[in-house]
Amino acid sequence: MIDAVDFAIKTFGGIDIAILNAGISGSEFIDRMDIEKFRHIFEVNFFGIINGFNALLPIMKKQGYGQIIGIGSLADFRGAAGVSAYSSSKAALSNFLESARIELRQYGIRVITVKPGFVKSGITNKNDFYMPMLMDTGQAAKIIVKGIERNKSIIKFPLPIAIAAFIGKFIPNPIFDFFANRYRIRKKI
Repeated sequence: MIDAVDFAIKTFGGIDIAILNAGISGSEFIDRMDIEKFRHIFEVNFFGIINGFNALLPIMKKQGYGQIIGIGSLADFRGAAGVSAYSSSKAALSNFLESARIELRQYGIRVITVKPGFVKSGITNKNDFYMPMLMDTGQAAKIIVKGIERNKSIIKFPLPIAIAAFIGKFIPNPIFDFFANRYRIRKKI
């Protein structure tokens, strides 16, 4: 990351905006957890973004401005069977990005959190379960750009999944558990 930031500085003279996107998936059931796989998912999904911040902050603080966009996931809203490593890494990332947004404002640095649902990618191509409202990458990119242009602090999409995730935070555990277990075992249609 430091080399990439140095290259950008030498090439463009500064960095106005950086989109940090680091993510891998992997089914990880608690009863057969591979701690190294769990650690690897956190290393990429959480610390990959942290490494970007580490490289960017000195430059943006010196400039007195900049925008950092961190790509998280709507999967951060609660835990679910089979995705414990992924969802918890994205929950940690969401909390970090929120802290960064609050703390870095004093330096003129805006932090935006992007929380997409399912977007066509190498990760989703490997999934063997139903992914509601699977979105094309071009459509997702347009939503992100529009959110950045509107100075949103959090960009969530698609809207129906974002609403469901929000409501899901408040559903009592027995009801959530029922639907989470039922959803997880569904195969692609």
